[in-house]
Amino acid sequence: MNALSLDLRKRVMAVYDETGHKTNTCKQFNIGRPTLNYWIRLRDETGSLEQPSWESGPKYMIKDWAAFEAFVKTSQFDTAVQLAVLYEAHFGEPISLGRLYRALKKIGWTPKKRVSATVRPIAAGRRSSTG
Repeated sequence: MNALSLDLRKRVMAVYDETGHKTNTCKQFNIGRPTLNYWIRLRDETGSLEQPSWESGPKYMIKDWAAFEAFVKTSQFDTAVQLAVLYEAHFGEPISLGRLYRALKKIGWTPKKRVSATVRPIAAGRRSSTG
């Protein structure tokens, strides 16, 4: 969605300030009433009609990615739940599993169901027929 030009916004607001009539101003410039209401609120709150920047993408709560990556490499864990507990103890702030998975993906780690070999031997009756 592209923002309308600053020049148009100024002209619309000048007409609105002069007439004080929202409906006629919207009809004259062929804009929606919610748009005019937003511009009025924007001018009242910020003192400007400049379009605020739009942030896109996921909001990461991790600010220092190098420290997070070093923490993951040095920590001993088998599951993401264990890593979340370690993260909270190390950094002093809670983290959800969804955020943790996205953060791990961002540094190139993939979640695996089993990260270590099984220690329990195969039962005698359950051997495969191939070998």
